[in-house]
Amino acid sequence: MNKESSLVSSDTLSKLWGVTVRRVQQLAKEDIIPSPDQKNQYNFAQCNLYYIRFLRQAQRKIVTDDEKELRLRKLQAETQIAEADAEKALGNVVLVEDIKKRDEGLFDALRAGVIQIPSKLCSEMAIENDPNVIQAEFKEIINNLLLSFQKSVISYAEDIKKQVE
Repeated sequence: MNKESSLVSSDTLSKLWGVTVRRVQQLAKEDIIPSPDQKNQYNFAQCNLYYIRFLRQAQRKIVTDDEKELRLRKLQAETQIAEADAEKALGNVVLVEDIKKRDEGLFDALRAGVIQIPSKLCSEMAIENDPNVIQAEFKEIINNLLLSFQKSVISYAEDIKKQVE
């Protein structure tokens, strides 16, 4: 193939590469592909080689940008974890698990108190026939249970307040 037969127009390159004629000219102006040897005539082999290199570099740049984004996201996540660990170490964080355990303890105590009501009342009802006395005893048992629960809730709230401060 002689030198003249390996020369092609910008129109031919644009159709081959799927770009506009103007884009081919821009690529030549930006020294991405060799400039035309004659008016609007490009060395076909060299231009293809340079254009392929250009596309590969552009593809690597895209991958590199994606990697940078992933690294940035990873760094942000690691920073958030480190900040959370620092807050936890300083005692500025109340863990959900701790709150669940305390809640369970409160309600376990309440449940135990409620479960004991029938046995406490049975002994009273066995010896007492007056409904007013039984009702008063029942009220006293319930009030004591609620008072105990109230004290536990207040203590619980104070513990949480101390942790937050």
